[in-house]
Amino acid sequence: MQSPFFTEDSQKEPAYKLALIAMIIGVSSLLCPLLCVLGLLVGIIAYAVSSQSQSSVSKRMSQWALSFSAVGLLIGFVIYLLVFPVIGLEKERGQQTNCYQNQKMIGMAMHMYADDNDGRLPLRENWQEPLKVYTKLPYTFKCSDSPNPELAYGMNGSMSGAILEQTPTPGLTALAFDCAIQQASASGGPETVDFRHRINSSNIGNSKGVGDTRFANFTFADGHAASVARVASEAKKFTSFDQVRW
Repeated sequence: MQSPFFTEDSQKEPAYKLALIAMIIGVSSLLCPLLCVLGLLVGIIAYAVSSQSQSSVSKRMSQWALSFSAVGLLIGFVIYLLVFPVIGLEKERGQQTNCYQNQKMIGMAMHMYADDNDGRLPLRENWQEPLKVYTKLPYTFKCSDSPNPELAYGMNGSMSGAILEQTPTPGLTALAFDCAIQQASASGGPETVDFRHRINSSNIGNSKGVGDTRFANFTFADGHAASVARVASEAKKFTSFDQVRW
């Protein structure tokens, strides 16, 4: 039995080919939602043309094409809702990782500087400049999560010119950290820490949302870097901010 969609009479309809194309695009949009807009557009045109036709074949095909395209649009919307947060999470995680690696490099540079300067750390007034000889990479002092990526890090002001080996509790004493002061070679204490990184993926794009717990990256006097949680109860695998020594 021949399908009514492919009878000789139906194929003579002026709107038949347009309706057939619309239906093919509509069905394809179920597999590739990016085609749904094109399917809807062609389907509407085909429906408008077929409405003036004597046969209802092209009209039914156009209606089906619109239905398939609408479903494709819905599928695309669902995929967007599922994929977009994942993309945002991966991007933010990448920025967090880069910032963490920068802190490690800053810690290494401070130790190398101290080795070459009788064990003393650089002065707070211009601490980044002498470290550039040791870091060499131009992005070491940049953090994409900072409001101004070029002015992202600060030095613990109390460690200015200090003898590194005489630092008490070096594993908890801050050397450098994500700093809220937007200026080159910034320095300060605990009140200047910028908890710019998010812990929970559900908080991405929700800067004022409930449970928006954040952390900052630090480098410590013993040379290691760590992520420090603002709230102790949310620290988990992070160092808690109340453990940091200044």
